[in-house]
Amino acid sequence: MKPIRLLKTVPTMSTEERGRLLDAAEVASSVFGGHVSKKWVFARVPSYYRHKVGRMVLYYEGEVRAWAETLRQAA
Repeated sequence: MKPIRLLKTVPTMSTEERGRLLDAAEVASSVFGGHVSKKWVFARVPSYYRHKVGRMVLYYEGEVRAWAETLRQAA
């Protein structure tokens, strides 16, 4: 019996909209204005927005900003 997998669809963005690659500390300072920590970014930003480059975990700035906007709309 195959396990059931839930897949989230990431909104398709052009390369210009995705922006630059940032690490968790840069996401915390630039996207969230320093109001959250690097640890919070790892815990809260969904894993399908993570991109592994070697041993580093990076995030596209545009994807994280779009995700953060959904949080603001829900609140």
